[in-house]
Amino acid sequence: MIASKGHSEKMHKYEKCLDVDGDENGRTVRMIDCDATNPNQHWHFEGDQIRSIRTKDVTNKCLDWDTRGAKLQLWDCVDANPAQQWQLEGVYIHLKTRLDLCLAADGTIPPKWGWFPKQWAPATLEPCQGVDKQEWRVSTSHGNWHTWHKVWQLYMVQFAALAQKVNADMLGIGLEINKAQSPTHDAAWRDLIAAVRKVYKGSLTYGADKGTEVQVTWWDALDVIAIDGYYSLSKLAVPAAQRSTVFAKAWEKLEGGLRALHNKYHKPIMFSEIAYRSANASEEEPSRYMGVYVVEDQGDQADLIDSLFGALCVQDYFSGIFWMSPGYDFDLSNPHEGSPTGFDFANKPGEQVVKQWQLGVQTPPRCDQSMLAVDVSRCSVDSFGA
Repeated sequence: MIASKGHSEKMHKYEKCLDVDGDENGRTVRMIDCDATNPNQHWHFEGDQIRSIRTKDVTNKCLDWDTRGAKLQLWDCVDANPAQQWQLEGVYIHLKTRLDLCLAADGTIPPKWGWFPKQWAPATLEPCQGVDKQEWRVSTSHGNWHTWHKVWQLYMVQFAALAQKVNADMLGIGLEINKAQSPTHDAAWRDLIAAVRKVYKGSLTYGADKGTEVQVTWWDALDVIAIDGYYSLSKLAVPAAQRSTVFAKAWEKLEGGLRALHNKYHKPIMFSEIAYRSANASEEEPSRYMGVYVVEDQGDQADLIDSLFGALCVQDYFSGIFWMSPGYDFDLSNPHEGSPTGFDFANKPGEQVVKQWQLGVQTPPRCDQSMLAVDVSRCSVDSFGA
């Protein structure tokens, strides 16, 4: 895994990781299925370098761009070597001397959900295009959790002071830190919450990834249970005529779990992030970044939004939604937004569904006031970025 020093982290969204199966200079670096136990995938950022940490004895090997052979390779670390100087910017990794080039998996993307071969693919540098195979996402697995919690608490106390200064209504103390949600971390989180409350007087929450919310044992110490609500509503694409029934049945089961969580901790529940692409089969895995190589289906997006409001908006414990990238203030450099198959619902049928629910056209008791973005024109303000 790519890692910042002291961590071990996956970074590619397709669960592929940089891998090198040797220590000699010139060894090709490739991409293969992520395996946390595989030392060939253990790397860390140190300054501008990405160092291999395959073994404790070999620590002076770096990710290197061979301009002659146009390949990524392993080579002795040299601080002044521009072929070993990397920059992490958002979801992209650039060679510092060529910011127009992005670290990527070499290959062609077919018009399907994924595109990787099952085993491995070459890693390369190529012109940055904002496509999926150039984007990297981090999932942390920390070797020293005591140190991590100490640093994270210092970090959050600083943000808590800032939140108090600007009179923020709510502060999230973390988001999808899945490996730190087990009961063994309970005391550390409670200690952090107590420290934050000393400097911040507003509401506190934490954003759990969908399905992991039951792992959190310290919801009682917070004010709101927050979940990134990208739940799957079907294992397969659902025909348009059957969506209403299938989605409602799926939400009925999910809602039961959410209500049980509310009843256990007696806290309101909100979705800290949610969005649906206006593309085919978005109900299978709503959070999947499918690139632009999908079939447009704006009706599917509208039906998914309608099912969400219909299932949760009427529940007395459900307190609101933060829309991810609704499209009113989107970044034109992001191909997922402002596109026919993007997550945004602006100027699509989904927008009318949101207006109907949030502006009171078909408002159940809690829909108009409980949603954090009451007026659809304010959605871009009351939403999180990707």
